[in-house]
Amino acid sequence: MGSAERKEREVSELRTRIIEAAAAIIAEESYYRLSIRKIAERIEYSPAIIYHYFKNKGEIVAHIVETGYRRIVDSVKGAPLYADDPVRTLYEAFETYSRIVLESPNLFRIALLGQGWDLPDSLRILSDGVSKERESIAQLAEFVRVFCESGTFRSLEPEATAQVILSAIHGLLARFILEPDVPPERREKLLRVLIEVLVLGLGK
Repeated sequence: MGSAERKEREVSELRTRIIEAAAAIIAEESYYRLSIRKIAERIEYSPAIIYHYFKNKGEIVAHIVETGYRRIVDSVKGAPLYADDPVRTLYEAFETYSRIVLESPNLFRIALLGQGWDLPDSLRILSDGVSKERESIAQLAEFVRVFCESGTFRSLEPEATAQVILSAIHGLLARFILEPDVPPERREKLLRVLIEVLVLGLGK
């Protein structure tokens, strides 16, 4: 391995250590207790080194949240479609989504509630044409299209409907994060009821 390749690997490894340390602090303490100094102490480097790789803690958090957020949207991409059963389709799509979010509540308190940072363009879901860039929205829009064609849903604009569905799910997940003492079986029931209400509203 040449010196350039070795240097590149060292840079990548240090960036990873910084990001992992920041994620651990967020998970253990919250975003508001995260600081460059704490990250530096955890990885046993000076704060100046961290500023060499990231301009501020917001840039570190944006990377962490984007990576974590992609984990949950990937769960929607792989969800099965039951053409005659939209409730089952959407419940299975979001049951895993919900579980992953609740495994890291401090992280997704930032992502879903927008606490303490500016949402990067890569995580925005409400703009026109976003389904061309976000596979999760594209998958939901495809579900809507199939249900409209089958007559299960009334005539709807697939992308806008997918955006509203995802936003409604986010609202319920935000409440789960704010009320962590809600038992798992109650969360499952509330998620199913929300989906049933959505499907009822979307139907003919």
